[in-house]
Amino acid sequence: MIIKRNNIFFTVLALLFFLAVPRAYSERLTSETLQNDIKYYQRVSKQKDLNTNDKYYILNRISNKYKDSGVNLAPLNRELEAINKPAVSSVRPPAAKQTKTTPAAEAIGRVEKILITETPGESRVLVMTSGVERSNYFLMKDADPEKPAKIVVDFYGAKSTVSDIGRDISPNEGMFANVTTEQFDDEPPYIVRTTAELRENTPYRVKREDNFWIISAEKQSPDEIIEVTVSTASEQVAVSTVTASAADSVKAVYQIEIGDVLGIIIYPAEELSREVIVQPDGNISFPLIGSLQAKGLTVKALETEMSERLGQFISNPQVTVTIKQFSRRQVFITGEVKAVGAYPYKENQRLMEFISSIGGFSSNANRREVKVYRGPPTKRQIHTVNVEEIVSTGDFSKDFLLEPGDIIEVQKGSPKIALLGDVGHPGYYDHRPGIKLLELVSIAGGFTDTASLKKVSIIRKTEGNEQKVMKVNLKKILQGKQNDVELQPGDTIFVPKKSIASAGWFISNILPWLTLISLILVIRGGI
Repeated sequence: MIIKRNNIFFTVLALLFFLAVPRAYSERLTSETLQNDIKYYQRVSKQKDLNTNDKYYILNRISNKYKDSGVNLAPLNRELEAINKPAVSSVRPPAAKQTKTTPAAEAIGRVEKILITETPGESRVLVMTSGVERSNYFLMKDADPEKPAKIVVDFYGAKSTVSDIGRDISPNEGMFANVTTEQFDDEPPYIVRTTAELRENTPYRVKREDNFWIISAEKQSPDEIIEVTVSTASEQVAVSTVTASAADSVKAVYQIEIGDVLGIIIYPAEELSREVIVQPDGNISFPLIGSLQAKGLTVKALETEMSERLGQFISNPQVTVTIKQFSRRQVFITGEVKAVGAYPYKENQRLMEFISSIGGFSSNANRREVKVYRGPPTKRQIHTVNVEEIVSTGDFSKDFLLEPGDIIEVQKGSPKIALLGDVGHPGYYDHRPGIKLLELVSIAGGFTDTASLKKVSIIRKTEGNEQKVMKVNLKKILQGKQNDVELQPGDTIFVPKKSIASAGWFISNILPWLTLISLILVIRGGI
């Protein structure tokens, strides 16, 4: 177990070394870069007081890096030879007079207290110590990918004085399900281990502030989002903070383009995080990885590719990629619509017109809460538009004007029925099992005096996704001469004026544009 822990520690040190080389692998290695690497190794070796194994490990990584470069490795070989030479000190006392230091006389640090705090953005475990100067942390993942990981922090040269209560804490809320502290090794070098089990996989970090080691786990995406609810009933605007899950759905459909600005966050190596621009050749340049093809990949695919490559240098890297700026003017839509994806932005295009142009909503779409995400990821807004209310009131001045980069999310709702034409309140209505035509018309406020009750049309989709038109004589149903018609989810009912054209004309001219303002007004006002 000690060997395994040391290997993890050496990997972290190796990462620190490679971060000191700004050229990474994308540029030619020279004698000058080798000298810079050796100088960095010497500085880290002195600052961290590395042991012999640590030094051998780092020098071996340098040797592998320059193996096929043709650079003269004599300076590196001298460093390797120096490890075997005993250090000479003119002030060292004679061997006969040296006193042996026993473990009891060594300086021992203490892990004293465990505190757990909650903030709106993250959960924190605060480990209070005294006399502890060295630690190592890593992420321990379960064999079952569905189970959350554990953050493990080892404190070297320390003994635990944590109370019995503080050794095993199970918070009722927050990102940590359980936090335990134990004396992992009660012989030199004395190791205390704190293990923080996550409730779900999320970005984390470990840092030191004075005598506190802080383990933090994020409660939401690093990008804050502000939700703005647009109400057609009043002028009030409600603002609240929400998560970025819907905005992240773009990762599955958007393909990265040349000129896009990408924000890349790496955990636990936050120092690697940066913004990059997709170059004209479609590549991005990133430390440790070098050149990487990004054009044509989805955001999720790029995250996976970077995680695999960084895994050679970092234990269990977590990569988060966001589109900071799109190179092209596009609008994105996801959720319960006929065709999700990215579409070219058109000037002065409104939300309902755009959704109609891509085929409209699915039958299960929640038309009351269509969300439009707008703005940069660092301060994104969500506008919630009630399309159903706009259609039912006929006040299409409240339709939402789109902007380049908008992300539209149509969430799943209950199955709908569309009732249009000469009725009191045309619009979308929830489908209920067993609901019939006459009941729906009644719910909608009945029909108008000019309605043609003999020519009501029900447009229904068949299993082959074709449209079937059924003619219904609502007048005979009212007179009890004909059975009422049971409706199905997704049905569209059209009650025409007495002088309006046939249902075939309605299907070819009106149905594709159900959500357009002007055409809804035409239906209600006649031709």
